Amino acid sequence: MTPLKQLFRQPVRLFAIFLLVGMASAFICLSAGVFASAKATLAQIEERYVTIGVPTTETADVATEYNGLTLHHEESVISQDMWAYMDQLAADGTVIKGAYQQKYISAYCPSIQSVTSGKEDGTYAPSLDSPYNRAIMIVRVTSVDKTNLPESTELASVSVTASIENVVKMHPDYAVRSTLRLIIGCNSQEELDALDIRPGGRYLVFGSDYIDRDLELRTTLAGTHRCSVEDIDLSRISYDLTEDEKKTASPDFLPIAKYSSGEKTTILGQDMVDAIDSCTMTVTHWHGLYSETQLDYAIDGSETGVLLNDQYLDAYMTQLETDLDVFLSSNAGVEWRSAVQELDTQYHTVSVIGTDLLESMYCFHQKDSFVTEGRSFGADDYKKGSNVCLISETTALASGLGIGDSIDLSFYWGPNPLADLTAPEWKVQPQRFSQKIGVSGDAKTYQIIGIYRQSDLWDTADYRFLPNTVFAPNTSLPENCYSSRNGVFFTYVLQNGKVSALQDALESHGYPANILFCFDNGYTEIAETLHGFYSSAQQLLFAACITAGAALFVFLALFVNRQRRTLGLMLSLGSGKRTAVMFSWKIAAIPIILATITGIIVGILTMNATTLNLFSSVSEVLNTSLSGAATIGYNDMITEVVSMPIAVIVAGVLQLIVYIVATYLHLQRLAQRSPLELVRKG
Repeated sequence: MTPLKQLFRQPVRLFAIFLLVGMASAFICLSAGVFASAKATLAQIEERYVTIGVPTTETADVATEYNGLTLHHEESVISQDMWAYMDQLAADGTVIKGAYQQKYISAYCPSIQSVTSGKEDGTYAPSLDSPYNRAIMIVRVTSVDKTNLPESTELASVSVTASIENVVKMHPDYAVRSTLRLIIGCNSQEELDALDIRPGGRYLVFGSDYIDRDLELRTTLAGTHRCSVEDIDLSRISYDLTEDEKKTASPDFLPIAKYSSGEKTTILGQDMVDAIDSCTMTVTHWHGLYSETQLDYAIDGSETGVLLNDQYLDAYMTQLETDLDVFLSSNAGVEWRSAVQELDTQYHTVSVIGTDLLESMYCFHQKDSFVTEGRSFGADDYKKGSNVCLISETTALASGLGIGDSIDLSFYWGPNPLADLTAPEWKVQPQRFSQKIGVSGDAKTYQIIGIYRQSDLWDTADYRFLPNTVFAPNTSLPENCYSSRNGVFFTYVLQNGKVSALQDALESHGYPANILFCFDNGYTEIAETLHGFYSSAQQLLFAACITAGAALFVFLALFVNRQRRTLGLMLSLGSGKRTAVMFSWKIAAIPIILATITGIIVGILTMNATTLNLFSSVSEVLNTSLSGAATIGYNDMITEVVSMPIAVIVAGVLQLIVYIVATYLHLQRLAQRSPLELVRKG
């Protein structure tokens, strides 16, 4: 007789045993799958949520005594002792996971066309357009008005009104206006006199800080009248003021005209009227502005060995009595040809920020900036220093670039770079490019893997950046980069759920906790639910293991023990113990195998639904109050549960092995008894 025929001699008992072992198998397979899914899902959510601590940029005035003088300077309100303590917490890793330092450098990229605020409706911010607001023009002077300067300075300056005859080089985002007001600064009165600036004179000028006053006026009016800049029609300006409108006069404001749109009227002063169809620019003789002995300093603070004056072109203003091409081809036009090349390069420069964790930066963490196409950086990109980058959506559209395109970055520093970077008003902008200095090293090719979008392109907050910013892994950038513990450059990353612990730790050591701003995107709101979910999955798996053990005990008692008669008869008829045990073992193994396969199938089919139901039940029991950010976390949980069918299969196989081995060992123990005892008790 075969084991299969012997098995089916008792179909009722077979069905009962199959049902028992099958249910136990399904339960443990299901619970193992739910536990593995819960663990993997929790790990994924923990990784998705990044809790950051952003140090304040607030400074305080500090006075120091030096040679009998009281010197004042600004220092961070965060003391050196507090920095040291927070660094100690970061090294420990219990509360603060780590400190993340961003790096900065400028780069020339011929494939990228920079953008300015002059292109965006209603967001014109001239101060944020540097250094793209440099231009070279041919102008005709209409009037000259000397500007009085303090007697303590040797500089000489005049303000000039002119018309623009020709634009030699200007950023394409800017419009040309009929009236140009220039402020021309020279290093001495003699230098100014040598320019021979007079009405009717024709000059070639190289200036900076170009401001479209007309656009600035229309942007102001658009904000007041709550409309787009394009809807502002300056022909609506009226100079007929009523007596009530004239009463708005004050020592600082004399009403001249008014702009009306609908029911809203704005009174305009002389300065606002003068802005109509006008622009301004500053012309400075940088070459010779500094002391003849003042050296240029590199980004690391070391001397470059070159005089600072020599890092600037000796081109700012000159009379132009010939055709431009004739002048540029002459010996006198050598520096001006370099100036044209300098601006050609400048309009294609970008800021490059290196990071070890993009999501640690305030704007990306708070979703003020986010990747809309492609992907962000991965762990391998950070570790290996992959030549990959992210560019802004605005820059990508202006440059015709997309995912998968390659760009060449030639890194550079401008003259005396630390002076700009340490200025309180500095924002993340490229350095002023100098044709005298050029770029450092060969160009490096980067592949665009992601395009990010900004909610506000021209925000001036300390933790933000402008759209002409390229992001890359820190380790892919050259060594001569700049960084600081301020603004966009520095963030602490906390362990999730440890905001209160950090604040308590700071306060217990006498440090103010309110100068480190912490953001966890609502993790605190869902932390209890997440850990309750994981705990419930653990309890479910524990219950399944107990059930499987009980089912094994019942199986051995009610089914395997009933094989004693068969085992005793075979031994009494001369079969060896091994043969008899293997025959009985095969009879017992068949329902185990079939039940396990069934349990695995049931576990795989019901695992995801059970995981979601378990999470929902836990959330209801805990009565979790979800904030907006926490709701996002809940949705992430619902839509991104990690399915772990391999855990179901592994649990089923492990149960099968345990049952098979336990059955074999039990039969071996029974075979040690006498055949007569086995037959009698069978």
